[in-house]
Amino acid sequence: MGVGENVHKILMERKKGCVISILILGVIFLCLCGFVIWGVTTTYYGISISPNGKILVITTPRNVAMYRLEDAKKLNQVEGQPYGRQDYQGEFSYIAWSPDGASLAVGKLYNGIWIWDVNTWELLTERNSEGSEPRNEPSFAWSPDGKQLAWGNGQGEVWIWDKNKNTWILEAPATEYLISIVWRQDGQLLRLNDHSLYDVKTGNLVSDLNHDIDGSGKVAWSLDGSHVYVFFDLGGGVMDVKANKYEFGAGAFPEFAWSLDGRYFASASDCDNKFYVWDTMDNKIVRQDKQGNVIYSLTWAPNGDLVALGVLDWQTVVWNTNTGEVLMNLHKPPNLYCVID
Repeated sequence: MGVGENVHKILMERKKGCVISILILGVIFLCLCGFVIWGVTTTYYGISISPNGKILVITTPRNVAMYRLEDAKKLNQVEGQPYGRQDYQGEFSYIAWSPDGASLAVGKLYNGIWIWDVNTWELLTERNSEGSEPRNEPSFAWSPDGKQLAWGNGQGEVWIWDKNKNTWILEAPATEYLISIVWRQDGQLLRLNDHSLYDVKTGNLVSDLNHDIDGSGKVAWSLDGSHVYVFFDLGGGVMDVKANKYEFGAGAFPEFAWSLDGRYFASASDCDNKFYVWDTMDNKIVRQDKQGNVIYSLTWAPNGDLVALGVLDWQTVVWNTNTGEVLMNLHKPPNLYCVID
């Protein structure tokens, strides 16, 4: 082999090595970009644990996923847009278990709803909002016995779904400014229109909640209906419905959750890792803590422990804030918009 051939061979091997190096660097670059983009855009809307503590539900802008909590096995997943892509929608969880835990209701885009049988994951019923200008925020509530579910649609109508018959019946005609509905433990079904609370059956005024709140938007009721969190624009607060009194402010765009007994209200600011727990009976903050890198969503376990979905030690996990135990690793990169120093 001549000198020219040797030089040509060496040059070709170097060229081949350069091409391989470029390809490897390209793959690494794409992976890093993908990780960053995925990390930036990964969003979690809501989290909830079933009444028996066995199933965990997580909602994102693209799907609803149900997991067995003991081993993180995915039991079911439904694709779609649960709540749309509004910036502030992610801080609110529209997930409701029937009292016996046999059925699961999840709100979806433009005030719609899905209801599943938890044992089979059969979709029992599905509704979409009606009208040309539906509200974005779903509004629904289970009856105390779990046999019915009330749903307020975008036109301001209140419908009742009968679980045994699997039928929908119009309970109340359309009203203006219907914001939310709640089914109290005594069986009374109420609707919140703007700042005023009415009995759905009689139409009688129950309470006027217009106290230090500049509007009505997102609403979250305690289980017994005695307290309600009302959020609008840049602020929100908890109201004592019976006393008609503003009691506790939770700031702008918070993640929040009511305890199962309705006594405690937990909240954390958007893109933060500090949370508070407020006691409705003693009317005071009983816990304030800072955990992890960021908290995306909060929920309560049946035993009364507060559970968080967020980033802990730079991993996206679900953990028990009382014990520190990691309950589930989602194997997702952290949302880079919400990195806490």
